[in-house]
Amino acid sequence: MIPQSKNYRPEIDGLRAFAVIAVIINHFNREILPSGFLGVDIFFVISGYVITSSLANKEYTHFKDFLLGFYSRRLKRLMPGLIACITITSLLGFLLISPGSEEFIRTKETAIAALFGASNLYLFKESTDYFAASTEINLFTQTWSLGVEEQFYLVFPIIFWITGFAKSPSLGKRVFLFTMLLLSALSLFSFIWLNRVDATAAYFLMPSRFWELGVGCITLLIFQSRKIPLKLSKFVAPLPILLLIAYVIWIREIAIYKSTIEIVLLTALLIGTLNSSSIVYKLFTHKIVLWIGSISYSLYLWHWSILALSRWTIGIHWITLPIQLGSITILATLSYKYIEQPLRHAEWSRSRIRTITYGLSAPFIASLLLYGASNTYKNFFYSGVEAKPIKKGASTLKDENYWQDRVAWSGEKCALTTESDVGKDIKPELCTFGLPQDRGTRFLVIGNSFSAAEIEMYKVLALKNLGAVTVTSSWGASPIGSIPNNSPWRKANDYYWSTIIPKLLSQLKRGDVVIMINDIAGYAPAYQSQESTASTTSLQNGLSIFTKQLNQQGIGVIFQSVNPFMRETDCVPEVAITDLAVRKMTSVKDIGACRYYTKAYSLNRRRLVHDALTELENNNQNFKILDLFNTLCPDTECSYLALKNKVMYRDSASHLSAEGSIASQSELLKTVQELKLKMSQVKN
Repeated sequence: MIPQSKNYRPEIDGLRAFAVIAVIINHFNREILPSGFLGVDIFFVISGYVITSSLANKEYTHFKDFLLGFYSRRLKRLMPGLIACITITSLLGFLLISPGSEEFIRTKETAIAALFGASNLYLFKESTDYFAASTEINLFTQTWSLGVEEQFYLVFPIIFWITGFAKSPSLGKRVFLFTMLLLSALSLFSFIWLNRVDATAAYFLMPSRFWELGVGCITLLIFQSRKIPLKLSKFVAPLPILLLIAYVIWIREIAIYKSTIEIVLLTALLIGTLNSSSIVYKLFTHKIVLWIGSISYSLYLWHWSILALSRWTIGIHWITLPIQLGSITILATLSYKYIEQPLRHAEWSRSRIRTITYGLSAPFIASLLLYGASNTYKNFFYSGVEAKPIKKGASTLKDENYWQDRVAWSGEKCALTTESDVGKDIKPELCTFGLPQDRGTRFLVIGNSFSAAEIEMYKVLALKNLGAVTVTSSWGASPIGSIPNNSPWRKANDYYWSTIIPKLLSQLKRGDVVIMINDIAGYAPAYQSQESTASTTSLQNGLSIFTKQLNQQGIGVIFQSVNPFMRETDCVPEVAITDLAVRKMTSVKDIGACRYYTKAYSLNRRRLVHDALTELENNNQNFKILDLFNTLCPDTECSYLALKNKVMYRDSASHLSAEGSIASQSELLKTVQELKLKMSQVKN
């Protein structure tokens, strides 16, 4: 039942429906609606508008009564559906996720944080490494936005009261409006600034999101009189605004913060111009749209639970779409009808303090239940085969790496991981495995994040006393300096190739070797075009010039070829074991969490770029290809698993795990020996 009051605007529920549908489509398939996640920002504006509307035009005489009333209503509105979703989803997740895995711990901790309105803070902490495990298989990633809202609710009623708006709306309105304008402006500034220095903080933290809810609040204050929307609608029609919103959601914007600002401002303008005579109003108040809008909170909670559980099991495909949509709709409807609405409108207690106590006790009880179920009874719930944990080496690609009980490498000293690292001096003696003064070959590793991921592979060179290995890295770097770089790490890439690499090369001597480790899967697209062919030619030409320059100094070059296309599996390594079990249980080809390619297809797809590298190898006596393909894909299908179900990758970005790197040691040793032999024959 849709609540009715004098301030109720049914078209706002229609806008909620629009926002939640955009989010759900984006989470099903990003290619269909690339920026559909901006529907969450529409929700923020709506929340600011609605919460202000619920408090405006009322006079409150006592701060205690005002505050207790506010929080009792918020708890009754948000907590029942949230607890139901988290509890049920967790118990289902415990059936699928191995109790010993990192993802089990991460999902459990996110669930408990979400119960207390802090999942955004937890996810922020867990996302400090750009290449951390994907959030797509965390069953409660969607709750980050609820954390932002709940933290907003901690400060909003205080602002509402101290500005005088709560005591006297007519007198305090200007002060309240000015205060919200000021705080929202400061928040917007922090959002823009943080997106340039720490995009993760800008995304997850409430202070940098305050302005979005603030805009909704300001919209209510400005358009409180229905006369203003009617006047404004003569100059600005709602339909073009809605079409602009749809366009922003449909396009893929590189600078996400710009799209966010556009969506927030357009949403505010749409709310302000909607009137009963417009087409958009009639669309948004259609009974089906109103129904979707009324259960939008439940849809938002449950859609992610179903999709995340699907990523662990049957995957997300067109063949599974009816099951997933049906499950989302049924669970959201049941939650709304039998949990949220009854408990929202029920009188929990005549005492507001007691109502709040009940509301705050519930998450404690639920968290204890989850903790007990996930620990004491974990073997009772888990239904799968105990998965081998992924041996990643360091926890993140920036962490310290050891050699003979000393720190031999760390991202802080040996890698450019952000634009702020421009100007950093990478010193070889702080980034070397094996003793720098050892006689023998000096191996210099350069590349993007893949060079940091494969450290366990290079260690074998020092273990075999072939020489010392200096490892450097620059996130997102081009495989050769002559290739333009348009990634978020463009400035770091330019500095790496113009300053760091020349300095490191100048310290090499005749007989030393440069090992170039990059992700070049982008040079082997599914469908070749003139552009991709030109890119391969640019790579070949750039490597040719670089190799010939080093040949004059007697320095060898090893370049890693294209690995299997794990980025396109639509899953992550953590689900590989579960996926294998599902595939064995069903004969339906398209059912499964991971979309793997055959070895034959993958080899054919990379043929053009690999042939270009082979030509370089044939024409340059100091150039050799490092090809790990057969090691990583020994069977007819390339998967995350190899060598008796060992997980060969650490993440969905195709970075090798420690096991994958160790398994590749023999191929590296063979390549080094062949290069040395090749160079010595020319010399003789």
